[in-house]
Amino acid sequence: MRSGDAPRAGNRIPAGPGERLGRVGAILLLAVAYAAAGLIGRFLELDPVRVSPMWPAAGVALAALLAYGRELWPGVLVGSFALNVGKLVAWTGSLAGGSLGALVIAAGATASAVAAAALILQTGAERMPLRNVRGLIAFVVIGAIVCPVINALIGTATVTLMGYVRIDQTVAAAASWWLGDLTGVIVAGPLVLLAAVRHPVGPSRSVDEAVAVFATMVICSTCAFGPWLRIALRYPLTHVVLPPLFWANLRFRLVGAAVGNAVLAAVAITWTALGEGPFVGPDVDESLRMLQFYVSVVCCASLALGVLLEERASAERALVRVREELESRVIARTTALRDSLALLHATLEATADGILVVDRAGKVVTFNGRFLEIWGLSAEELEVGDDRKALEAVTALVEDPAAFLARVDELYAHPEVEAEDVIRLRDGRILERHSRPQWLDGEPVGRVWSFRDVTARKLAERERDRLLVQEQLARKEAEEAVRVRDDFLSIASHELKTPLTTLKLQLQRMERLMSAERVDPALLNLLESVIRQSQRLHALIDELLDVSRITTHRILLEAEPLDLAEVARETVERLREPAARAGSTLTLRFEGDAVGTWDRIRLEQVVGNLVSNAIKYGNGKPIEVVVDGTGPLVELSVRDRGIGISARDQERIFQRFERAVASRHYGGFGLGLWIVRQVVEAMGGRIWVESAPGAGSTFHVVLPRSVRRDAGTGAAHP
Repeated sequence: MRSGDAPRAGNRIPAGPGERLGRVGAILLLAVAYAAAGLIGRFLELDPVRVSPMWPAAGVALAALLAYGRELWPGVLVGSFALNVGKLVAWTGSLAGGSLGALVIAAGATASAVAAAALILQTGAERMPLRNVRGLIAFVVIGAIVCPVINALIGTATVTLMGYVRIDQTVAAAASWWLGDLTGVIVAGPLVLLAAVRHPVGPSRSVDEAVAVFATMVICSTCAFGPWLRIALRYPLTHVVLPPLFWANLRFRLVGAAVGNAVLAAVAITWTALGEGPFVGPDVDESLRMLQFYVSVVCCASLALGVLLEERASAERALVRVREELESRVIARTTALRDSLALLHATLEATADGILVVDRAGKVVTFNGRFLEIWGLSAEELEVGDDRKALEAVTALVEDPAAFLARVDELYAHPEVEAEDVIRLRDGRILERHSRPQWLDGEPVGRVWSFRDVTARKLAERERDRLLVQEQLARKEAEEAVRVRDDFLSIASHELKTPLTTLKLQLQRMERLMSAERVDPALLNLLESVIRQSQRLHALIDELLDVSRITTHRILLEAEPLDLAEVARETVERLREPAARAGSTLTLRFEGDAVGTWDRIRLEQVVGNLVSNAIKYGNGKPIEVVVDGTGPLVELSVRDRGIGISARDQERIFQRFERAVASRHYGGFGLGLWIVRQVVEAMGGRIWVESAPGAGSTFHVVLPRSVRRDAGTGAAHP
């Protein structure tokens, strides 16, 4: 089937011969069907003119090309040729002449069927055009009236030229030929189309009723065209076939019309061919045309009734579908509305606010249980629907009834206004009232009141404000205490440092004098221990003084060109003896150029504190100091193999007075790493540690190569 001949969506023709047997098989099947229908037509020929009142082959050809595609036209050509060639050859006595004549007649029949199918489809009709009145009109006018003229003219001209028809009979022969094709299309065409599309039989599927209606059709047709009843009553009875024909239409619709037409045509033509019936007269040609005209008109009327009933049934089915869809939508909307109302009611009941909704007239629309609970009302008091009665019941509960009512009246007078108020009740409760208009299509149709008990919150806010004032006062006491503490630390550090310095000098002088004399070594060791403790005390006082300076933002940096490697070497050499006493060895390694502009004293303090920290927690194992100046920044690393630091403590150890171990096992204030961090950050650097328990620790310090002149505590990291 060509793409241009494809059926419309939703009306696809079921698989036909062309799809089941292939094109060649379909063509042969159509040829056989055409020839068989032609033989039926010859069986109905009238004597003595030997002309068939109905040519079913024309209906078979048109219906097949409509249903299965015009590419099956060779089947019409072959069937018509096979039907006529034997008769014409026998009549002419010439194989060539008879064959040529049969071929020309077959070409006329084929051209008529192909043209009719093409023109019907051009009108917009479907491959089953009998689904609506428009298609029926196209089928009858084009397929039954107009296009059979082609076959009639070509066929009549051919048989006239062959001498089969006299010239004076040409017009009558052409008219009979045309009427035979017309009747065949109207009677046989619908049967083939309905079978091709497997059209439903209608509302009645009862076999008994089908047998009854068509038996009645045969009986009435026989009475109308047979000899018995017509002779007894002595007047034509052609209209007695209409009631059973209408019955067939009403119960079986289009299928009933098509089959009823076939029964009527078969009975009428058969009795007429036998010389009986109202259309038999002295002029056979006139009798033939009257019979054809009668059958065509009645069958067209029956088809029209069947199509109208089909359209009505289709409209009813569509109406039922629409009604069912509407009912489904209504049910769905009703269910959704019911669910929405249930959800709204559940939401109103679940909210912590008391809700009251009233319309413009002051009638209560809805409320929730929380509203009743807040105001101590009963549902019966509000179900009356009068908002004023509810107001009268709650007015006695508020501290200022007059103001309360005045505000309510004001909001009712201005339905578009929103408001928020605080209402104090006589029992000490505090309510927040929110009032908003309820809008519908841009118009205020009511008002929604919501009440929330905020007593606990208000009390909490008061308590919070009181505690906030207390906290501010306590903080101002604490700030004063910190200032006094810092002042005390600063003064105490200075005052302690002066006699400690003198004591240190005297001890050092005593050490020199005792070294020059022969003194008991035990006494000399004792003196050295005193000197070390005084130095340790001096370092602790320096730490306290640094705490005071840093916390009061008085850390100052005196920048000068320095080599960090040199500072590290000097510091490490100074600490080799304490490291040896702790059982550790110090190694120093340099990489690259470590020259920069820093504060020497603070830099020595950073290196010294980190190395001292490594000696303290290094478990007497080797300590490595690395100075790396290969990059744009200078990095100092101090690694020990001691007790290590857990991940949760690695940030805490840089805080003031913090340490990762108990103070009873290791001395000090816990200020060394805090001071290092403050100094490093003041110089624009940063410090961090990499460690794990039992695996030792590595402290990293990264410094830019220059320090700003205004650098001090709080300087940004690089």
